[in-house]
Amino acid sequence: MTLTIRSRETWLKGILAPKLKIDEPIRNWLAHGSWIPQAGMTNKKLVGEIYSTEHLSDYFASEVIKLSIAAMSSAIHIENNTADKRSSAWQLVRYYYSAYYAANALMRLSGHACTNLGAIDCTSINTLAGLYSVGGNTTKDKLSGGVFHLKINAGPPSSFRLSIAPGKGVHVQLWLVFLEYLKDLKAQIKLSPAPKVDIAKAIREVESLEREFLREGGGWLSDVRNAVNYRFEHGAWYPFDPSSVDRAELRSSFKVNALGGTIFSPSAGADHELTRAVRVCGFLVGWLTDSLVIMGSTARDGKKTLITQGVLELSSKI
Repeated sequence: MTLTIRSRETWLKGILAPKLKIDEPIRNWLAHGSWIPQAGMTNKKLVGEIYSTEHLSDYFASEVIKLSIAAMSSAIHIENNTADKRSSAWQLVRYYYSAYYAANALMRLSGHACTNLGAIDCTSINTLAGLYSVGGNTTKDKLSGGVFHLKINAGPPSSFRLSIAPGKGVHVQLWLVFLEYLKDLKAQIKLSPAPKVDIAKAIREVESLEREFLREGGGWLSDVRNAVNYRFEHGAWYPFDPSSVDRAELRSSFKVNALGGTIFSPSAGADHELTRAVRVCGFLVGWLTDSLVIMGSTARDGKKTLITQGVLELSSKI
């Protein structure tokens, strides 16, 4: 997969470290305060200069592994407890969540994260900002709980930007942040020292993905899930639409992409909406699988066990 190789060049330094020295969520890294808040803080954004990057990648790697396990676990479950093969609603929902976790994991490899910060998390951040007299005291310059986009900049100097995620609803916000990640990834790939033909292939994959997500303003996959799960559209529930796809068709479309090593190719315009959606879901899972193979190749001890016996063992059952 060309995109896996090129995206590897954007990974956080330390993601491939042999061991995990810290197994904590990213929000704990923000709370620990190994960074200096910069002037210009508002209730929607914060920029910080990182004075110690020690263990930074461990926080991201830890979440990558947990999210990857969730992605693979969701993907391998097959709904067979119904007599009618056209009953595909819950199969679609599981593939959606597999992609949701995969997108979260893929971003973290490169220092992006869509993360939910609670009141306690924001209090810690605001307190530190107050100590440096750059904010954290009034409604205009202090953060409150919500979904945020965290982006690490390698530097030098190393820094981060924390901003309120665009959109409404945690699922739409995730996909909009993922689009921001794809935009950043595309810019980084263009700077790659790789042969121009390889760069062009990776760029085409990114742009194909972008076009799929932008079909509904960025939250297309979430809209498909909502259409099936809440609006009972696409004929996935009884009485089934004769033109709908069955579980076997969905699984085939998902699996061919989820096994990794593929180049993303969007569905034809005439394809069923559910087929089109699970193709994207499968590709994200396959991209993640290929990435975790690389990550596992340098891992040791507990980190290797989590990747090989956890993520990759589950992936082999798709």
